[in-house]
Formats: sequence, C-alpha cells, structure tokens
Amino acid sequence: MREGAEETAGIRSIRVDDVDGLVLKHIDELLPKGWDRKLFSEKREALRGCLEKVVLHEDRIDIVLKTQNGPELKSIPIRLLQIGSKKLMLDAEGRGIAPARSNKDAALIKALVRAHKWEKALASGDQKSLGTIAKTEDLELKYVTRIYRLSFLAPKIKEAIIDGKQPHILTLSRLMLGIPLCWQEQERLYGF
Repeated sequence: MREGAEETAGIRSIRVDDVDGLVLKHIDELLPKGWDRKLFSEKREALRGCLEKVVLHEDRIDIVLKTQNGPELKSIPIRLLQIGSKKLMLDAEGRGIAPARSNKDAALIKALVRAHKWEKALASGDQKSLGTIAKTEDLELKYVTRIYRLSFLAPKIKEAIIDGKQPHILTLSRLMLGIPLCWQEQERLYGF
C-alpha cells in the first residue's frame, strides 16, 4: 500500500452513484437494449425484473440476481481505500472500479498545466533547472519537483485528466507520492 493511503476500518459512507454504476456495469447484459434511454419508472421496473438485492460488505459487493432457477449470487471483490479525504472503491489489484464520471479536478489540471509549462521552459532553455523555476515562481523546490513529475504521465492519462474522465483513484495527492516511468505500469496502477 502507498504512503498516505489507508484501508478503511469499516464502511461508514460510500457514494451511492459509485455502487449503482458498478452494479449496473456487472448486470448490463441482463437488461433490455436501450433501457438506459427509458423513463425513470421503466428503468426501475427493468431493474426490479433482474435484481433481488444488492448487499455492500467491507470486502465485496453481493448482487443477488433473479433467474429462472431462483436467486443467483454474483460477488464483486472490492477494497475501500482512503487517500486524503477521498474514499475509493478498488478491485483486488488496486485499480479504481467505480465508473469514471466527468470529474474535472481543478487542482490536478492546474498541476498538469504547470508541469507542462515547466517542461517547455527547461526544453527551450528559458530556465536552467527546477531550482531556478522554484526560485522564479517563489515555490519550494520539493513541490516543484513533485509537480514536474506529472510531465512524465502517459498521454492517455494526461488527456483523461484534462477531459475530467480520470478514474476516481487518480488524485493529485496520490500522484504526488510518486509516478512510475513506464506508461503501461501507470495505466495499470491508476485504473486505465
């Protein structure tokens, strides 16, 4: 587990939208085509037709489906992790499993823009080092160094951040802990 992240000791609260989205993702094949474009009352009836209940546990979500042979249990293993003030649902490998939503994170976008700006300043020779950037912008070198690391993110991840479509698990505080240089490892670690 990463520094600054801790397993939750019990389920106190989790976003209902995250649980709903995860359940819908796992039962999508049981729902009629185009069901998501129907009226709310029709959606509710479609869900009642295939779902008996959903039970949230500390380590899994149990979905009890209605089938011709009686109730069928489908379990989704989860881990709840808290990073700063955010509670995240993770799969067994530590990837975010709640569906990504349009979630423009202003602090993360600002940090990414700064990293890009500093990378260009270094590449063009306008700035000689991260130390001179820190001095010019009246920032701590340690902070500039951590933010600058964002310039090493995979293009796919940068694009998702700018579009606000990054997984819930991808937060500035998590990225500040360190970023793998391998883009495939980044994608695996951050839920892409």
